[in-house]
Amino acid sequence: LITAAFMFGARLLYQFYNSPEPDSYNYTPWNSELPEDDTVVVDCTHPTLPTLSHHRGHNNPPGIRGSDTSTGLVLNALSQWNRDVVVVMHKRYVTTNHFDIDSFLSVWCYINRKEALEHDGGEAGLAAGLSWWGCLDCRNS
Repeated sequence: LITAAFMFGARLLYQFYNSPEPDSYNYTPWNSELPEDDTVVVDCTHPTLPTLSHHRGHNNPPGIRGSDTSTGLVLNALSQWNRDVVVVMHKRYVTTNHFDIDSFLSVWCYINRKEALEHDGGEAGLAAGLSWWGCLDCRNS
C-alpha cells in the first residue's frame, strides 16, 4: 500500500514538473476580468492573483529569492525550480497596473524569457540600470 501511494505521488510530481509550458506568454491589460487561473501580476499587488513584486502586500510564491526590484524577482523566478515558483511561471498571461522602467522590464522579461536570461547582468547590474533611470527610490512603495 505504501509503495503504491509512493508511486502515485512520484508520478504526480513527475507530471507536474514535466508539464508543458505554454507556447507563448502574453501581456494582458489590467482590468477587472483578468483570467484568474492563468495570470501573474508584476510590479504591483492584487488581492487574489499571484505576484512577482517588490511592493508591500505582494503575493509572491513562497521560496522565491528576494530582490529589490520586480524585474530581479522575475529573473530569479526564471532560474528557480521551487515548486511554488514553477506554478507561477507557467501562467500564460502577465499584467501590471502601471508602466515605469521596472514594470516594463518585468513584463518584458516574463514574456521574453530566453533573451532575458541571456542578458541577465545580475542584481548589481540591474540595480545600477534602474538607479540610472531613477527607479530605486520607489523600491518599497
